[in-house]
Amino acid sequence: MGNVDAQLPRWLAIIICLCGSFCSAMVFITVSNIGRRAHWAQLVFAFAIIGTCVATIPLISQLAPLKWPRGVVPYIVIVSVGCCALVGQSTFNYGMQLCQSAVTSSLVRQSDLIFAFIY
Repeated sequence: MGNVDAQLPRWLAIIICLCGSFCSAMVFITVSNIGRRAHWAQLVFAFAIIGTCVATIPLISQLAPLKWPRGVVPYIVIVSVGCCALVGQSTFNYGMQLCQSAVTSSLVRQSDLIFAFIY
C-alpha cells in the first residue's frame, strides 16, 4: 500500500476522525436506547449495512489505488477476519444490551486500550 498521508489533506483527516468518533459514540447511545426491543442480530445486520454504505464512499472516490490480492491466502485471511468481526460485533451488541447505560458500556469497551498498552 502506498502512503495515503501525502494525498490526504490534514483538515480532511481531522474531519474524518471526528466523524468516526461521533459515529462510535452514537452506537452506544443507539443500542442503549433500543435495549432489548431489538434482537442483537438485527443490530449487527443494521451496523453492517451502514458500514458498507460508509465504506463505499472512499471506494468510489478512489483516494488510493485499489489492488486485488494475489493468491488464496489473503482471501482466507480476509474471510477469517470477517468471521471474527462478526462474532465480536455480535457479542458486543449483546453485551451492550445487558448494560444499563451507554456510559457503562462505553467504559467497558474503551478498557481494551489499557490492556493493549499493558500487552
